[in-house]
Amino acid sequence: MPSQSALSQIALFVNIIGIFLVFGYISWMLHRRNKNHPFPDRHDVEITYQERKVSGKSHKTFFTRIGGANKCLTVIVTPIELWITVPWFFGWLAPKCDIEHRIPLSAITKIEPKKNRLAIHWLTDDNLAYTFDLILRHPEAFLKAVGHVSES
Repeated sequence: MPSQSALSQIALFVNIIGIFLVFGYISWMLHRRNKNHPFPDRHDVEITYQERKVSGKSHKTFFTRIGGANKCLTVIVTPIELWITVPWFFGWLAPKCDIEHRIPLSAITKIEPKKNRLAIHWLTDDNLAYTFDLILRHPEAFLKAVGHVSES
């Protein structure tokens, strides 16, 4: 039977984890509400490709290039857009790591296969060049969904 101090330490640990989960959820909700272009509900759009547990990273800054997301992104392709999203409990990290994007397919300038990943290049509304690397399990299906053919 665990001692009283061991039980209180376990209770403290569980409370701290609960606080972090609540903080993460509230942060995600605020982030979604304050964005200029929130993602529509997935049930309201036609999804032509979807893959969960994707890894990826932004090329925006030095820190986003060396960091990124390991098997926690969701990639969704609709007939007009590419969405790169994170689960709600990583929502507070999305702005800091630049790992959440909503990209019109018409803005994608090039998809470049590299070793084990695809480099997605696009232009923003401000005409700025942007690059994001994705490590997908089914890159051929993704390329077909976005309407690009592989470049060797």
